[in-house]
Amino acid sequence: MSQIVADALLLVVTVIWGTTFVVVKGTISDIKPFTFLAVRFFIGGLFLLLVLGVKNIVRDNKKTLFRPVRTQDKGVSGDHSEGEDSVQVRELLKGSVVTGVTLFFSYATQTFGLLTVPAGKAAFITGLSVVIVPLASAILLKRVPERNAILGVVLAA
Repeated sequence: MSQIVADALLLVVTVIWGTTFVVVKGTISDIKPFTFLAVRFFIGGLFLLLVLGVKNIVRDNKKTLFRPVRTQDKGVSGDHSEGEDSVQVRELLKGSVVTGVTLFFSYATQTFGLLTVPAGKAAFITGLSVVIVPLASAILLKRVPERNAILGVVLAA
């Protein structure tokens, strides 16, 4: 992909992201925010299941949409007990739940905020995460951000 095409696609994605604030604000004036979020993520979940199912069919060249989850890591000896599989699946589920709950609260807060704040201001506040995350990460993790992150914060400010 050429640099011009990549830049153009980045611009398109940014425009789509920016317009969603106006669309969401207009939508939640007609339906409740939690109803909107439920419908939004239900449709997104169905789309994701469809993509994953098609990917499995193409990759495995089989007629089944879904197959059981198997881990790729077989360990040093090649043995991989069922107990180790269940531990890995549990860890994956735990991380997935934490990520899902965090994402839910983020979207819920943003959507409820659109009830009282103009769409442009909400987009600006959300866009500030590019600056806030490296700074918060440095404070919470007690680790100096990488040079590119510092440069990004300086350029964004």
